[in-house]
Amino acid sequence: MNRAKTTIQSKGAAVAGGSVALLMVGILLADGAFILLAGCGLMLVALAYLWNRINLAGLHVEMLVPMRVEVGKPFDLRISLQNEKKWLPSWGINCHIPMSFELHLKLDPIKVASSSTFSQLVAMHIQRRMVVEEFQFYQQSSFPFALFDRCQQVKVTHRLLVHPRLIVPVEMFGQGNNQGDYAEIGVRLGHESGEPRGLRPWQNGDFARDVHWPSSVRALARGRELRVRESDPPGFHPSKCRVIFHSYAVGGELLRGDRFELAISLFAGAVKHLVSSGVKVEMCADLFGWRVSSCSSPSELLSFLDRLAMAKRPQGTELHELEQALSALPPAAAAVVISDVPLPSWQHVCDKKSNVLAIDIRQFNLPEVAFLSTGKGAA
Repeated sequence: MNRAKTTIQSKGAAVAGGSVALLMVGILLADGAFILLAGCGLMLVALAYLWNRINLAGLHVEMLVPMRVEVGKPFDLRISLQNEKKWLPSWGINCHIPMSFELHLKLDPIKVASSSTFSQLVAMHIQRRMVVEEFQFYQQSSFPFALFDRCQQVKVTHRLLVHPRLIVPVEMFGQGNNQGDYAEIGVRLGHESGEPRGLRPWQNGDFARDVHWPSSVRALARGRELRVRESDPPGFHPSKCRVIFHSYAVGGELLRGDRFELAISLFAGAVKHLVSSGVKVEMCADLFGWRVSSCSSPSELLSFLDRLAMAKRPQGTELHELEQALSALPPAAAAVVISDVPLPSWQHVCDKKSNVLAIDIRQFNLPEVAFLSTGKGAA
């Protein structure tokens, strides 16, 4: 759907007003020169008005946008303007796309030749989780003579999902202080090596303690390099894990929107990390009505991130709901609990269960960033 509006500029009003004044003076004085000048001025105003309308006519807009992007990661937005007029080019076209609030994506004034297409690739990244159902594309031109300004709005329907930033909680790469707590579920923490994977050739930076000497002696005898033990990375590696997200807060707790966005990023990062490590993941969150869902494949992970892009902070999460979610855990099952509320408010609930890794939101900070950043476009 296209909407267009033409407004007269101050310069156009001055020319039109001056022409009318000259016409009145010419009529009163019966002076043909004044009437001729007034006629030329009015013809100039009429010509500028018609040409200004024609300049934006026949422009067809196309936008090539990804379906999914991640917060903070650059992506390409291609904008194409096709001039369907056979003889007249379109001059001085200013384009902008309002993304949110007062922040816009603006392009430099462009010219589109007749029966041709202008295309521009813009590198950009969005700094907030969101869902865009349609883009409003504005074309504006004051050509010719800047007497009139015409703005045309074109709505381009395209759904863009901005997934949250993926942040893996540092507790999942613990510092060795809880190594004995998760032995029965196959968890290794700290600087301890993970499960042995095999042997590989020596690389710069390898520790001498990792050299497998019997294999290295045989390799050196054959003129090859030393052999080094290779292990899975340390960290939180259960065979099956349930990730629980909640927004339970005690009375008087200060709730901050940036903490919720950070908690969503930790939720997404934890699930992505576990799925990438081959762990069977289940999710349970007040965001999704406490329904337990599985996430063990790339398609399920993509669907999970899509849901997070549209998620809103739930209101009124109760303590008994969190307790029920934890009590529903199978015996000796591993769990990760994430919240946008500081850990002291709900840690006592997790202490009742073993094998629960609680994530403290207070140790993280997201930098203050602009909502939208754009790079230079390339034609």
